[in-house]
Amino acid sequence: VGGILARLTAAMRVGGGGSTAVADVGTNWAILISGGINQQNNDYAFWNDIGETYHILVNRYGYDPANVFVLFADGYPADPWNSISNCTGGVMGVCSNWTGPYAYPRNIVDYSATSAHLQAVCQYIADRDSPMDTLYVYMTDHGSGSSGYCMWGGEMITPLTFGSYVNLINNI
Repeated sequence: VGGILARLTAAMRVGGGGSTAVADVGTNWAILISGGINQQNNDYAFWNDIGETYHILVNRYGYDPANVFVLFADGYPADPWNSISNCTGGVMGVCSNWTGPYAYPRNIVDYSATSAHLQAVCQYIADRDSPMDTLYVYMTDHGSGSSGYCMWGGEMITPLTFGSYVNLINNI
């Protein structure tokens, strides 16, 4: 995964002079993940992290929204049914981009954050990738120490399993 991120970083630097455009090196793929465990543990900050990352990839670096896969909680944007804050002030004031011209799109979530959906997304990309493509993987969530990452519904995914899914994408 480190090599993938290094190539992505290098691709973002192409053009010099502080350019933020991604070089035309193939398809730019992204997988953004936040499991949140369950409603009681899923903080709105996770949604803000996912939304901000999505916004930056699409609007600043020119990623095609069709190539940015968002796996969030139960498969729906943050709301009182899957998160611990109703965003009336937010947790530590983090609920900022909900209205106005810079609001995150509410329809960016593709799937719930489960191991099966992560594997399916990785397989989808693997079936379409090429050596010139880049992959950006972002995860925000509760961790559980060395035992893994927390997905939705209390599911855990180990680093080994996570790596095996990402390694399905072998051309990048």
